[in-house]
Amino acid sequence: MHVVMFSTRSYEVERYNRLNMNRHALEITRERLTIDTVALAKGYEAIIVFVSDDLSTPVIEKLGSMGIKLIVCRSAGYDHVDCATAKKLGIVVANCPRYSPSAVAEFAVGLLLALNRKIVLAHEQITRHDFTIDNLLGFEISTSTVGIIGTGHIGAAFAKIMKGFGCTLLAYDPFENPECITLGVKYCSLDTLLANSDAISLHTPLLESTYHLINDQTISQMKPGVLLVNTARGAVIHTYAVIAGIENGQIGGFAADVYEYERGIFFEDYSNQKLNEPLLEKLLSMQRVLLTPHQAFFTKTALENITKNVFENLDAFEKTGTPTYVLP
Repeated sequence: MHVVMFSTRSYEVERYNRLNMNRHALEITRERLTIDTVALAKGYEAIIVFVSDDLSTPVIEKLGSMGIKLIVCRSAGYDHVDCATAKKLGIVVANCPRYSPSAVAEFAVGLLLALNRKIVLAHEQITRHDFTIDNLLGFEISTSTVGIIGTGHIGAAFAKIMKGFGCTLLAYDPFENPECITLGVKYCSLDTLLANSDAISLHTPLLESTYHLINDQTISQMKPGVLLVNTARGAVIHTYAVIAGIENGQIGGFAADVYEYERGIFFEDYSNQKLNEPLLEKLLSMQRVLLTPHQAFFTKTALENITKNVFENLDAFEKTGTPTYVLP
């Protein structure tokens, strides 16, 4: 197949060329897919995209007019794709659903530990030769209650790790995961989880039902001083509400690997440049906030599996017209 891959990073080039083994005519571009760059897809049958690419209605319509038959997301999430318009135009969409749940789960645990024990703040202080610990007080995870919102593959992997700490685990998900039940996770209503959790980790996909799931109302139901960790999707939380929760002390700390308006910012280098993003600047200025640039997936194992999944989708589509991990 003739395929073009958008938003290609330096760490991907060798891996994709190696695993392709010349099966597909693969063109690689660093350009992010937008309405201004969509013309780069002309003459190809399929495109490979990343979470930072724009696959909104206008872009999908342009892709359809150019004869694109397949969109392969090199990610598990596909909330950035207008799947309804793609389906209407006969464009098949595929993803990489289980590239490495452990990668994201382990990172979420790392964020929780760093946030609780104020590891980043401690490092910043000690580089200034400030060796005091007065403002570095944390709590022990082993005697706490941790809430997990979303217990799919990643949420279950997170639960498995947290089980080792000996804490009480609560979960909220419309579909109970037998693996979590075996671990001793207690499923409950969202209200119960919010009211009883010392720390909450988000692992839900971004759906209409989960958009701004964390908002003024749900934050007001949380235990005062709760720690909130988000490695899911930025828009699962209402950023303004979280900032207000931090300022009034309802949220004791917030760690996130995603940001509600990250597209066009994350994965790019804006060193020594002023960001025209006051909301992000506000978060970055807050002492009880820990942000990372959407790197939770970024392990050698995950990258290898994502690449394999991408080519599994391309190979299957070329042979049968249906990719391996086709979306409904």
